[in-house]
Amino acid sequence: MAILINHTTVQGTGATRTSSPVDMTGANLFVAGIIQSFSGTNVIADSQSNSWQSSGSSMVDPSFFTQGGIRYVVNPTTSSSQTFSYSGSNSNQSAVILGFRTAISFDKLNTSNSSTSSTTLTLNSFTPTAGPDLVVSLCGKVGDAGVCNSIDSGFTIGEDINFIGGQQYGLTIGYKSQATPASVGPLFTMALAPNYLTGQQIAFLMSSGEFSQGYIIG
Repeated sequence: MAILINHTTVQGTGATRTSSPVDMTGANLFVAGIIQSFSGTNVIADSQSNSWQSSGSSMVDPSFFTQGGIRYVVNPTTSSSQTFSYSGSNSNQSAVILGFRTAISFDKLNTSNSSTSSTTLTLNSFTPTAGPDLVVSLCGKVGDAGVCNSIDSGFTIGEDINFIGGQQYGLTIGYKSQATPASVGPLFTMALAPNYLTGQQIAFLMSSGEFSQGYIIG
């Protein structure tokens, strides 16, 4: 089973926004969800100068001028007072970060999906090629969705931040471990119906072997 070491959020105002310090000692996997309005530069970083990986796939919707997605670090340098920052070239940026203790290897890649004017979003389903596996699912909220009431299919909510008009878009991130590979396509349910919900998932195969890459699905 993957162990959640700690979690945090990046919120606030300004081009670069930084989290409060958190103890990430013992984590060997960071997974971050990011979102901002419009396209342009978006950089996730941390106080230990880890190299964050991008899947090359993003949550993008031209109608609502949204950009975001999942970033990750395998075998990061950690500290007992680690901070995380998100720099965007536009506005409304926010981020959620989870730190896990697990082992991972590469599997496969897919795309994101979205819904409009709805309280729910069901992510595209996929089946990992082997188990045990760790799946981390992200939902971006453009407009007031309130809190995330639930993520079904056995997911645990790791962080949930609200939309604040003129300041930040909302994000919900959840995770689930599976002993054997099974189809995963969780349903996110919000308290309110925002303009737009967009989602993406990343999954890792857990083993006692060496660390490798993750894969984006959605």
